[in-house]
Amino acid sequence: MPSASSSRRGFTLFELLLVVILIAILYGVFINKLTTGRAPTEGRETVSLETLRDYLSLFRTEQGEVSLVCPEPCAQCSVVVDGQPVEGADITLFKQEPTVYRKDRYGQFVPFTFVPVRRGETDVVNVCFAFRLRANDSSSSYIVESGERFYLFDAYGEPTRSFEALDDAAAAYNRTELIPDDKRVYDF
Repeated sequence: MPSASSSRRGFTLFELLLVVILIAILYGVFINKLTTGRAPTEGRETVSLETLRDYLSLFRTEQGEVSLVCPEPCAQCSVVVDGQPVEGADITLFKQEPTVYRKDRYGQFVPFTFVPVRRGETDVVNVCFAFRLRANDSSSSYIVESGERFYLFDAYGEPTRSFEALDDAAAAYNRTELIPDDKRVYDF
């Protein structure tokens, strides 16, 4: 006749292993669900004009675009993905309002003013800086003066470069090498 103490057994090693594996799977699934869709915050403290393209590429989608919009007075900039603001992705990029230069129709770099944007139903906000990164890695193209440096944002996926003078940045902006000078290139 078996004693009462022998009918009380503990868990087998297999049962314990099975419970641990199930807990790990559930934990992995729920943690993944909680973190998916959140704003990437790694490196947010170190975002500068030179690293802006890399920071925005963390938010890029397959077909859409990512924008950074800095309403006046340029204290906080917001990340917008496919027209929708991203919660918790606001950054401080400027200490003072930047000056943005674009080429006019004569090829001269002149100060540029951004178009105001609509916030909500009725609010219209002036913008001191905006940058757009498209799915094909092209982006906004201009020169930004911030502090004592000039930053060249190239539309063709090149990294942002920094210069000491506007003339140096304008010389680097020259894209004439992209225009074919040989007529045979146009023959199909």
